[in-house]
Amino acid sequence: MKLYKNIVGAFLVLLAVGCASPKSAERAAETQKAVAEALANRHLRIEIRSMNPFRNASRTVSYGFYLAINGDTLESRLPYMGQVHQTTAVSPEGLNFDATIIGYSETRPKKDLTRIELNVRTREDLYHYIVEVYDSGSAYIRVRAQNRDSISFDGNVSLRNRGAIGDDCEGNAGEQGQNRAQLRPNYLSKPAKMPLHKRRTRLLRHPK
Repeated sequence: MKLYKNIVGAFLVLLAVGCASPKSAERAAETQKAVAEALANRHLRIEIRSMNPFRNASRTVSYGFYLAINGDTLESRLPYMGQVHQTTAVSPEGLNFDATIIGYSETRPKKDLTRIELNVRTREDLYHYIVEVYDSGSAYIRVRAQNRDSISFDGNVSLRNRGAIGDDCEGNAGEQGQNRAQLRPNYLSKPAKMPLHKRRTRLLRHPK
């Protein structure tokens, strides 16, 4: 019995090492390359996982919120919770807008971290975005404004052909990665077509 347990334990260790070694290393290298290309091309999209309001506790957010940098345009689809210090005559839009970037800088404070700082102006306010992107694909966003509380967000870089980055070992993703995969839209697949004979059967069937 003891020998059986030792064999099973050794097998599980070898399985874990095999999963973590070549595949995860290759996947990490691919992710780092994809993130670098997105930053170099200034075509970056970050899917939001959670928000951190200035006056409230952190909370997870529903699927569909994101921040995208497309050349000289910022596409902000972020939730907001905070205090507005000065109201305007226009209808409130919060952090849901498209705007031209009027100031952009990119630095590399750490060997695995890229920090982007940019400014945009909308009808309501002047915003300063700080976007920190790690080579692993995780991201942190902080938004400051003249007329409202600051707020920050946590998320992951999203690629069109892979969705949000975050699964470390193929076939053995964590619970968070599995949940994102279930919610993630498939940009490449098309709706399956019904076979022709079945379509004809449905069209010719008369109601009773």
